[in-house]
Amino acid sequence: MAMQVTVQGEDISPEEFQCAGWTTALSKRKSTKESPPAAGVPVTGPPYGKNVGFQSPANVKKRLADTSRLPRLPREHFRVIVRPRGGLNVKNTSNLRIAQALTTAAGLSAADTTEDIICPNAMQNIVVISTPSPANARAYASLEAITVGQTGYDVSSYIAAPDNTCKGIIRNIDMEFDHEELRRLIIQPRNPNVLEVRRIKNSTTVVILFEGLKVPNYIMCGPSMITLYRRQTDVCYACDRPGHRADVCPTPENAICRGCGISSPGDQHVCSPKCAFCGGPHPTADRSCRQRFEVPYIVRQRRRERRDFEKNFPPKGGPSEPADKPRSRSTSRGTNGGAARGCSRSKSRSRSRSRSRSRGPAVRIQKPAATETEWADRVKGSSKKETGDTTQIPIHVQVYNQATHFSRPETYFSRPEI
Repeated sequence: MAMQVTVQGEDISPEEFQCAGWTTALSKRKSTKESPPAAGVPVTGPPYGKNVGFQSPANVKKRLADTSRLPRLPREHFRVIVRPRGGLNVKNTSNLRIAQALTTAAGLSAADTTEDIICPNAMQNIVVISTPSPANARAYASLEAITVGQTGYDVSSYIAAPDNTCKGIIRNIDMEFDHEELRRLIIQPRNPNVLEVRRIKNSTTVVILFEGLKVPNYIMCGPSMITLYRRQTDVCYACDRPGHRADVCPTPENAICRGCGISSPGDQHVCSPKCAFCGGPHPTADRSCRQRFEVPYIVRQRRRERRDFEKNFPPKGGPSEPADKPRSRSTSRGTNGGAARGCSRSKSRSRSRSRSRSRGPAVRIQKPAATETEWADRVKGSSKKETGDTTQIPIHVQVYNQATHFSRPETYFSRPEI
């Protein structure tokens, strides 16, 4: 009796099952996958990673923000940003080796760094240091070079703004205005949230430190109204990859095309560009791209809070009413008479208005003004009403001002993504 092999849908014989056509088709398919590209044909691939979803314009900026997020650091600590140069790849280097190189270069012993936290940020290729000691913060901020293994690298380090503060920058401020003149023009009653002003080295760009996590659209510089610069998503002009800047690029020799993503494009390369942020026909983060601007941290935080609230406290409905069913007009279409429809519409509007009023305060929780204290008062351990002194500068701002190296802000909102 011949053996029969059963396949869903039809019966075949052993001869048909062992037919050479199956093996031939499989081998052809495998050879097609593994066949090398023809000579002269450029190799194309995912320009920003192997994950196909990462290439879609809707996911690129979200992926950059998620991968740049750091663990939650203590709010009362000082934070120092270290930007390595010379091709140091933070992602491919041991965290312990980086921490040892930083503490050794800063001249700090193991006993001095028992409470310090060093977190590398692989996406931005930087290192964030959190320390409760002002002396340690100044030591880290004075670093100019570190030695990892047997190789030395130049670094640029600076103290980030204190917690519950943010930074904005203004441009085209003449060099003839010194630091004291800038403070007199900008720190004034018409700018109540401004804490400090600092020029970026020998440039016409000025960084302004604000209290709170909201940057205004403009400030007053003397009698002049100046608009603040909008933060853009970082795109490296050395390797043309998003997520970091050119001064900290870990792979400047491995460049890609900003238009189509081809690896190592030649001088005669011609392509049809496609933006990774918006999908438009232009290079990624071009001046014409409206999606190149970074979503502020406070906006992302409010969106997360709103999503969490809607997830934990869904809208209340009837037992048989689905969650995504429209609340207006749908319940009255089966009734007779215009009065019933008008009554149901008025009830649905009243329900929607009552829900919108009840949901607002639950998302944005505000403390009473009588018990609220500012971050500067919490750092000093007292309140302005108790001391009566409004001219004393908090310790976090003092250390921030006394930093020997000052670079442009790492992010539009200065606190690292946590």
